[in-house]
Amino acid sequence: MKLSIHNVTFSYNGTPVLENVTENIPAGSFVAIVGPNGSGKSTLLRCIDGILKPRMGSVLLEDRDVQDFDRPHKARKFGYVPQEAGHTPPSTVFDTVLMGRKPYIGWQVKQQDKTITSRIIRQLHLEEIALRDVNKLSGGQRQRVFIARALAQQPEVLLLDEPTANLDLRHQLEVLQLLQSVSQKQITTLVAIHDLNLAAQYCSHFIMLREGKIFSSGGREILTRENIESLYDIRVNIFQADDKIFFVPVDKK
Repeated sequence: MKLSIHNVTFSYNGTPVLENVTENIPAGSFVAIVGPNGSGKSTLLRCIDGILKPRMGSVLLEDRDVQDFDRPHKARKFGYVPQEAGHTPPSTVFDTVLMGRKPYIGWQVKQQDKTITSRIIRQLHLEEIALRDVNKLSGGQRQRVFIARALAQQPEVLLLDEPTANLDLRHQLEVLQLLQSVSQKQITTLVAIHDLNLAAQYCSHFIMLREGKIFSSGGREILTRENIESLYDIRVNIFQADDKIFFVPVDKK
């Protein structure tokens, strides 16, 4: 599914956050949006999803502006997982994930909806807590539940804001491995992420943001010492092993 960002500009109360952001997202790619705090990563995700309307520019899915989608149609196309979901009404994990099927449910829940929900709960290793109230879970457990809910929408584009936040290292790896496999099923997946090392291991495409503008974009070839040091204003050492690349901050410039 072709996703294109054209000259997207957005401001909060007159303060520029994004300026002329343009990028064509390869279908089925796993995209990391990286950059310093305040560079516009979360805002870009919300503009792509249509939650925020750009002051200028547009986001197109298959050449159609996402602002023109009605809510049910958009929910079948985009799955969005915010960094902080906040308090939700009392609901079991199963029912929370089942809510992701809402765009497909007519008068009543079908067996297919329950089957899809159960499969996703197994994929994210949520079986043991499937009947617990989602508000009584740890932050990491809740995060996995909301990722599961988005996957239950069976979206063509999946957007996640810091999906590994509040997760221990094991579950960070499990979530990124899952998202990598999702993208391989031709679901275009974009994550705003701080951990450049994790992004480098799993993502296929990178958008570097600095002060609301695209600093660089492309595949792993853009993960150079020069780019990273300029983007974050630090010095780094770069190591490679088994076709993997690792970044170790050394000091501020």
